[in-house]
Amino acid sequence: MLSVTINTASNILLDILSKYKIEKILDVTYGEGQLWNNIPKDNYNIVSIDKDKNSKAIHKINFADFKTNERFDVILYDPPYNFQKSGFQMNMGAKLVWKDNKTQRVEFTPTEAIENVRNLNKLAFEVLNNDGLIFVKVSDARFKGNIFAHHAIIIQELSNFNLKELIVYVKLNNMVANKEKCAHIIHGYWMIFQKRMIKS
Repeated sequence: MLSVTINTASNILLDILSKYKIEKILDVTYGEGQLWNNIPKDNYNIVSIDKDKNSKAIHKINFADFKTNERFDVILYDPPYNFQKSGFQMNMGAKLVWKDNKTQRVEFTPTEAIENVRNLNKLAFEVLNNDGLIFVKVSDARFKGNIFAHHAIIIQELSNFNLKELIVYVKLNNMVANKEKCAHIIHGYWMIFQKRMIKS
């Protein structure tokens, strides 16, 4: 299913959560927990991970190294997530990207982004219930003057999951981009993936 909306990322997450019967969530890119600001967290059992030692996550570890016997209904993935007090340190040609209504720098390269998704694909298949879901919030970026289609990479690399829903959202309260090269700044994606029964 494809939909388009003008809204904040947190409000869209609230709408998505209301559609599904969810109790246990693994947030592997928790950061400061900004996505949960408008959401009644008491309604969910949230286990939070972030490799940034200054984050507010319960487990300060790279999710690729996370081990557990627990099973979850949902994994939430919101890259990039290397939070710094001064913003993100950009390795992708020193270009700015838009995240959570703020211009920030991204601390990963395209190669690292792909590796992250492959690690997510493996972890999610192991820890999600049979009908488990991945909620992905992502924006595209520029790399060496070209668009890095982050959302397309995620769809391609999550080989153990089927894309169930794609939400394209125009970020509320942002400037209007009047140039094609700025279009990636003012829109982002929410994607919902469902676990396949057989691992690919």
